Amino acid sequence: MSHEIRTPMNAVLGYADLLSISLEDKTQKEYTESLKTSGRGLLTLINGILDLSKIEAGKLELEFNYINSLSFFAEFERIFSLKIAEKGLEFLLDVDSGTPAGLYLDENRLRQVMFNLIGNAIKFTDRGHISVRVLSQNPQFINSDKGKTEGFIDLIIEVEDTGIGITPEFQKEIFNPFTQQGGQQKYGGTGLGLAISQRLIVLMRGALTLESELGKGSTFRIRIPDVAFLRDYEPLQSDIQINTKEIEFEQATVLVADDVQSNRKYLMDALKDTNLNIIEAENGQVAYQIAEENLPDLIITDILMPLMNGFELLEQLKQNEKLNHIPVIAYSASVMKEDKERIHTSEFAGLLIKPVQINELYQMLMNHLPYKSHVEDELPERTDTVALSNEIRDLQGLIGSLEKDLMDTWKTFDKRQPIQEVKEFGKTLIYLGEEHHAAVITRYGEDLANAASSFNIEKILKLLKQYPKLLENLNDFLKQ
Repeated sequence: MSHEIRTPMNAVLGYADLLSISLEDKTQKEYTESLKTSGRGLLTLINGILDLSKIEAGKLELEFNYINSLSFFAEFERIFSLKIAEKGLEFLLDVDSGTPAGLYLDENRLRQVMFNLIGNAIKFTDRGHISVRVLSQNPQFINSDKGKTEGFIDLIIEVEDTGIGITPEFQKEIFNPFTQQGGQQKYGGTGLGLAISQRLIVLMRGALTLESELGKGSTFRIRIPDVAFLRDYEPLQSDIQINTKEIEFEQATVLVADDVQSNRKYLMDALKDTNLNIIEAENGQVAYQIAEENLPDLIITDILMPLMNGFELLEQLKQNEKLNHIPVIAYSASVMKEDKERIHTSEFAGLLIKPVQINELYQMLMNHLPYKSHVEDELPERTDTVALSNEIRDLQGLIGSLEKDLMDTWKTFDKRQPIQEVKEFGKTLIYLGEEHHAAVITRYGEDLANAASSFNIEKILKLLKQYPKLLENLNDFLKQ
């Protein structure tokens, strides 16, 4: 059932994604964004019903991995920023400084819960604020070996709002499926989100509780005990957002095998403006014949196909000495754990889950195909004299702050670039630029802070390399 529903949704959301990139007309882009929002809403509803069915049947299993706590919680501020701004609300994010960088959690399921709690808070709040607080309690240290679990904490996450609140009577029913408080129908929704969220947290051996006062607001509190942690942890490639317009693949041939024509066409359209030659096949048998004739650089294959499925195609390819070096990516609509485990334990080079986003597709291809990144990595030979006009206040003092106060911070980024620290560094530069009326410093700080907010590691590294050149240009101008 999951596979049959998600397959057409792949085409709906995929083409909406492509349209939003290619359209220039503002009205048409708004229509496309509405299509994407509605499509994601439908997919969320579908997933919710399937999740609840699996949970109640005892069939849903969690997938734990170490996640980067700072980037995980910071993303919600970025994702919900437009909705927050539209309603004139304030969003407060407070991650306790003692929270370890790496936490052992089911990232996707915890994100699902957070989306529900924050989304509800925004929906039912018309003035005031939404607050997300993250606390770590009762740390237990067991190991100091780098890269290994160092201990355990109790993780507390609170989502607080100043919204309409919940009656004492309804608080007793709020975690039941398909229930809504009287008068809430105008806000929409299915009444599934909180029921699923509570059950997911229970599966994590935790608890989701509620405190609320009618007319004043609500606080939902997640408590997950004994969460394993690492104090130092950097984002994985999958955490990083890329700008596809900055990526130029070198010439290569990609074979796409899928029995659903719209799935093949979506991938071909997504990659049509690249240097990649895309060949399509309607099943594994045809794909194998094409691979023998064309020797592609990469193969993307569906799993469930007639005549020869994805696993059988992989087996045939690995037995052929001419073809066994070609990386094969599984392209599947199945989200069942046993299916994903079978894919991961086979010789597939990766897995793309339908519906796949452009960013995910590019990241996967970048792991296996040569490419160039066209990020601006050099400042002009001479800083813009307009930007460095006589309007700058106390240029010598500005240079002193950049060379003395901030240089030590910049040097710490040589080996590690913690996202939050880079973002704060950028914000400090913005403040200095505005204080001294130095537009070039303000722009540089904004670029750095934005790169950190979007977890664009490649751009962060290139911007940080510009810092000494920026100082050199300022000193040259001072000498004039």
